[in-house]
This record gives sequence, structure tokens and C-alpha cells, in this order.
Amino acid sequence: MWIPWKRSQPALERRSSSSYETALLRLLLEQADGVERAAQTATGMLESCAGTVGRAFAAADVESDSPMVTQAITPELMMMIGRAFIRDGQSVFYITTDGGSLMLLPATEYNVTGGPMPSDWSYDLTVAGPSIQQAYTDIPAESVLHFRYAADPHRPWMGNAPLRVAYLAGKLSAETIRVLADESSSAVGSLLGIPVDGDDPTVTKLKADLRTAKGNVGLIENGDWGNVGEGAVDLTPRRFGPNPPAALVSLVEQARLEVVSACGMNIALWGAGDAASVREAYRLLLFSVLSPLGKIVQTELTAKIGYGLTLTWEELRAADIQGRARSFQSIVGGGATVESAAQEVGFRYIKPKPEPTGANDAMQETGM
Repeated sequence: MWIPWKRSQPALERRSSSSYETALLRLLLEQADGVERAAQTATGMLESCAGTVGRAFAAADVESDSPMVTQAITPELMMMIGRAFIRDGQSVFYITTDGGSLMLLPATEYNVTGGPMPSDWSYDLTVAGPSIQQAYTDIPAESVLHFRYAADPHRPWMGNAPLRVAYLAGKLSAETIRVLADESSSAVGSLLGIPVDGDDPTVTKLKADLRTAKGNVGLIENGDWGNVGEGAVDLTPRRFGPNPPAALVSLVEQARLEVVSACGMNIALWGAGDAASVREAYRLLLFSVLSPLGKIVQTELTAKIGYGLTLTWEELRAADIQGRARSFQSIVGGGATVESAAQEVGFRYIKPKPEPTGANDAMQETGM
């Protein structure tokens, strides 16, 4: 078992907290082709998926033989891990101590080197504070928690976010949302006809007004009201503003579905269906997303920290008690034993005590 406080401290380098140069370099690389790209991680649907997994991870029950471990693995830390799975595909934490307390510090930047054996990997980490960044070099793998989602056989030391693997789904979502956002940011207002008086030589001012319209009224000459008789006066404003085509709105909905599917969830979880569909989507989240990702986290925590650590989601499982009860009845009705059916649906089976069968048994039961 690895004990975190029994090791030498790695090399420490202090850095400024400013990351302006890094941000500027990324911006230049992204816009090198002269086209402003929409960020795949900036869409509401991806944030909804990341938030769902993050909040579910924060609800995990952490059990360990050491109170120090349970105190270190906080709901905030679990939420960071869950969100990072969906948004970044991986997260790295530096295992250290502070005054005898176990600390798991999130790394803002990291680099992995070494051979094919994970135990031989070495990490260079940057851990950020409000005003100071600390850079640690040559950290052994046993001192680092590295949670990876969808690791590729060609690069097993890296995780891959769902939208990095399903790149086209992410691009479709980001670009359609960007186009819809551009559409919704167009000028909004009303046009109101006024008589032609011959004094307006150009429409320059009207064009300027339309560019800056924010619900205001623009005036446009549309006739000689004094010469055409009663009834020709037009005082009804004509509304103008965002009018996205139905095809674009439909494409946005399809893009949302692609993002949710890439994250392993069902769109019905967001109310797109009847109650039965929502229940099935919830079960899909529990057993196809939270359970396998939770095992990845528990395996890494057990290997690096130990102390009989387990993660469970009993509160979330309890929310599906009706569906599990129906499954239990169906399994028992199909001929399975009560014990095996209970194990199958996640119920705890308590074996009943045998009934007394004779006088001797009855005497033993009563303590005679």
C-alpha cells in the first residue's frame, strides 16, 4: 500500500499565475486560417451533460478505512472529476499532504513521459493558486491521480473527451449554435411608414438606424398620404428581427441529440419523451455512464491511495426503486430464485432464519 506522506518532495518551481501567453498562442493557432471557430465546449447541451455527470459524482458515497481519505475526496473534487470526463476527457491530481492531511490538488497543465508501463510514467505538473502557480517536475506515477475517459490504444496515457472522438458531432453542434446566435443578435425593431415629403435624399440614416435598432421604431417614407385619400394612411408598424429558418432550428435539435448520444446519454433525460422514456434514460445514465466511470475512478483511487476505498451511488439508485421492483418481480416470475433476482437488480438480500421444526429446535430458539 502506498502511503503519501512517506516520500521525498519533488523539485518545486514557482511561476507567475499569468497565462496570457498561452491563451494568446491558442487564439492565434485557432484563427490561423482566418476563420473564427465556434468552441465545441461552449454549447449548452455539452455543459448540461457535463453538469449531469458532475452533480451525480458529487452525490457519490465515499467509504474508506481511513477518515483522512474520505475527508480528502470531497463532493467538489468528485464534481471536478465527473465534469472533466465529459468536457476534457481526463483530469490529473497531485497527491500530497498538508499538516498531516491528505490533499489532492488539480493540475492545470501536465505532461506525461515514460515507457509503456504506466508505473514507469513520470509527470510534470502545474498546480494553480489564486496568485501563484507551482510547477512540479519528475513526479512518479504513484503520486499522481490520472483519470482518463476513452483512452486510445495508440495513446493510452491520454484521455479523450466524447466530442473529441465524435468530432463532427461537436462541430455540428458548435457551428449551428453559433449561426443561431448570430441570427438572434441581428437588429430588432419596427418600421413605421411616413408620407413622402421629398426632403429625404438618401436612406443612409435609415440604414444606420437599422444597424443599431434595439426594439426602436425606424421611419420610412412610403407614400403621399395627403393626396391619396382617407384610408391610405399606414400607421401599423412592421416588425423586423431574428427569423431563423425552420431548417436551422431543426438542425440545432439534431445537433443536441448528437452531443447527448456521444456522451452516452439519452435525450429523454431532458424531458424529450413520456415518463417511461425518462425512467429508461435515467437507468441508462446510472448503469451505462455513472457505473463504469465510477469504476474507473475507484480503480485509480484504490491503486494510488488504497485504504479500502469504495464509491457507491445509493441515493441515485434509490430514485429508481419502482423500476427495480418491477424488474425484480419479472425475474422471480421467470423462475429465478429470490436471492439471485435481488442480486441482479441491486437489492440486498437478507436470508430468513429457518423455522423451528421440532421440540429441540424450539428449545434452542428460546434459549432453553
